[in-house]
Amino acid sequence: MTVAASNRNEKIWNWLTVSWAVYYFVIFTIGTLPQYKSLALWGCGGLVGGWTLWVMIQRGGYRQVPQETILLVVFSGWSLLGGFVATDMALFSRIAKLTIEMVGIVFLLGTVLSYSGAVHWFFASFLGVAVWRTLTASQVLSGGASGLDYALLTSQGGAIAQRFFEANAVGVFAAVGVLSMAALLRETRNVWVKGLLVACGMLSVTGVVLSASRGAFITLMSISVLWAVFCLWGQRRIKLSAILGAGLVLWVSYELFQFILANTYLGTRFTSSISMEDQSTVARVGFIRIALRLLWENPVLGVGLGQFGIASGTGYYAHNEFAEIIATTGLPGFLLYYSVYWRAWSRLTWSLTILGDPSIRYRINMVRIALVTLLISGFLFRPNYQLQDTMFMIALVVGMAHWSERTARQTWRSYSAASVRAPTLWPAPGFGAVLPRVSALGKPRRTGVYS
Repeated sequence: MTVAASNRNEKIWNWLTVSWAVYYFVIFTIGTLPQYKSLALWGCGGLVGGWTLWVMIQRGGYRQVPQETILLVVFSGWSLLGGFVATDMALFSRIAKLTIEMVGIVFLLGTVLSYSGAVHWFFASFLGVAVWRTLTASQVLSGGASGLDYALLTSQGGAIAQRFFEANAVGVFAAVGVLSMAALLRETRNVWVKGLLVACGMLSVTGVVLSASRGAFITLMSISVLWAVFCLWGQRRIKLSAILGAGLVLWVSYELFQFILANTYLGTRFTSSISMEDQSTVARVGFIRIALRLLWENPVLGVGLGQFGIASGTGYYAHNEFAEIIATTGLPGFLLYYSVYWRAWSRLTWSLTILGDPSIRYRINMVRIALVTLLISGFLFRPNYQLQDTMFMIALVVGMAHWSERTARQTWRSYSAASVRAPTLWPAPGFGAVLPRVSALGKPRRTGVYS
């Protein structure tokens, strides 16, 4: 392949990434309006998806489909077997449709990002959605309780209960906006742009506070800690400066969180949650115990997608992705689904043992934070595989994991071809990061838990 052809391919994959980022922004901003919802979701989605498929066929992109997509296909197929034991087939069909939709998004977007690596476009879209949802949801944010809280406290429903559910969603969008702000700070050197990013990030923090979503608040706290550990520590060779930088971020975050706890309704709800004084928290803990009981009774197929509320007798979903999946798809479904996260984490962390460019390392670490954020939010309150906004984030993590691994292997091959000794490497912060070894063929090989 000539250099010109290679550059053309790179531009095409980059423009595809831009189109997917714009699509995400459209469906979660103006696409939330009833009169534009179908057009934004299916009309724009058909155009973007069709273009992606055409490019994959023309450019051979189908040959490098992320392996995690295959795991999700198997997970989806396995979960469909739950139809044999499900009792509410309408609910089962609706959740099954969302599961298949997740597979499609990860297949298409994951492949695009694995070639382009232009994740900054998506972080910009995430931040834009966070600002939009914060500024346009004043009536929604006035609620300040989740759907489960409201249902436990009153017998009313309808539009009011929906308002509370939307408030929780706004909190999640806002927390992801803060993550995106941190990711984009390294993508520009313009002081004015950095100032704008910080302003949008602070507005996103306000969105989390006004939503009064405890799950979003814990996610926000986790992002600040992970950012200090993964990015600041992992990017600086001088340990003292890394410690000082991480300490400054953690101190500012601590002071901000103390202010929120002492002066906001979110702080009041969070404090009562920690002390187990509210019905919602007690119910959520009980759901985990119920999920384990259902797993014991139905270890292979589970009780069927969406059947947790019926099988448990509570009428609610588990409010915990771990519990929801293990109860509704059984142990095989649980292992298949979370092996996707494990494989992506392994690729990202291994790539850091090869790559030394600070900007690339920072980008990879931000994707690792996004992965951990998905796990935390899933454990706390979100069934990510059923929600369209987090389907895009799962695809982002999978695609960037493959891009980082491909970049690391190309870097290694270029060092080997030039007979240049590999640069000094340092393990990135993470779980069991290892240094690469060279096989007899001179190619990097993942060792230990990464093999």
